[in-house]
Amino acid sequence: MTGEPFRRRSPSLLYAALLLSLLTFVQLNFGKQLLADFDGVHDLFMYFAGTLVMLAVVRSFDTSGAAALSAERR
Repeated sequence: MTGEPFRRRSPSLLYAALLLSLLTFVQLNFGKQLLADFDGVHDLFMYFAGTLVMLAVVRSFDTSGAAALSAERR
């Protein structure tokens, strides 16, 4: 499968889910810091950083997909 049907759709639902997960990680991190569980804070920060990377990847795919779609229409 080459993925042609998926280029026309914007990953807006995935983008919103990643933003919601970032908010969740911030809230969990705040709770862990209140409880002084600093090992857990480190683990949550790593998940937060991984989610940020995935958010950047999704954003880059969204712009390249839109450019490829406009190039196909020409």
